[in-house]
Amino acid sequence: VEDYVNNIILANLPVAAKTMHMEEAKELNAAMLFGEKYGDTVRVVTIENGDTNTAESVELCGGTHIESTLHAFPFKIVSESSTAAGTRRIEAVAGKAALSWLEAQKKTLDQLCGVLKVPSTDTLYQVLKLKNRIKQLEKELLTLRTQPIDSTAPTMVSLGNVCVHTIPNNCHDDKKAILKMIQTFANAQRDKYPDSWHVILCGSQVACTVEPNNSCISTGSSAPHAGKVLKKLLQEFGGNGGGNDRFAQGKADIDCIDPDAVAQKMQNIIQ
Repeated sequence: VEDYVNNIILANLPVAAKTMHMEEAKELNAAMLFGEKYGDTVRVVTIENGDTNTAESVELCGGTHIESTLHAFPFKIVSESSTAAGTRRIEAVAGKAALSWLEAQKKTLDQLCGVLKVPSTDTLYQVLKLKNRIKQLEKELLTLRTQPIDSTAPTMVSLGNVCVHTIPNNCHDDKKAILKMIQTFANAQRDKYPDSWHVILCGSQVACTVEPNNSCISTGSSAPHAGKVLKKLLQEFGGNGGGNDRFAQGKADIDCIDPDAVAQKMQNIIQ
């Protein structure tokens, strides 16, 4: 769109404005704004192309205009958005306004080059490099934050084939990191002790995991299902949760749950 408009502008075509009756404007197929109300007399702006003896543009407009398209150079699109399905809206500047916009963009680029200490030709590469580095560091930070701290190691209460683990919250208010930490810990305990049910407590967050294909574990006449068992368990503590047969997560209505009470209720549920 920019190239097309700028090519028309650089052709230095004359711009003419003429007042005429609405019916005459319609005969010229003048462009009109949808929903706009016009009087009997309208102002029609035309951009003529002398090389082809055709009009590049004919439209109704009440504003003032330049005498030649060249006065509008350059034309620069500054934003684009969607207004409806299959319809795009663009906003642009032209002439002196476009030159001022370009100058502001150049100033911003120069400042960015100064911060990154690279020439303008390497700016995009450097930004992408920093973005990838930040993403890598965020992953490393998440890994570190989801590892239990030795000085506040997890504690465990066992009753029969139920193990209730209480782990510290090293992630503070980072919900995503908390859930990741719980799942990582739960998977490790299930793989290490596949003959047991494992419940993990971390504040009000609760998880349950079990090896569903282990013939040593049963819930009455049903196959082991962590999601169903956790849902029943959390109902005892005013919470709710769920998941699949191997792993489930949820939240209780209290911040600190007694692990001994959890172990006893788990025994009642799985028997």
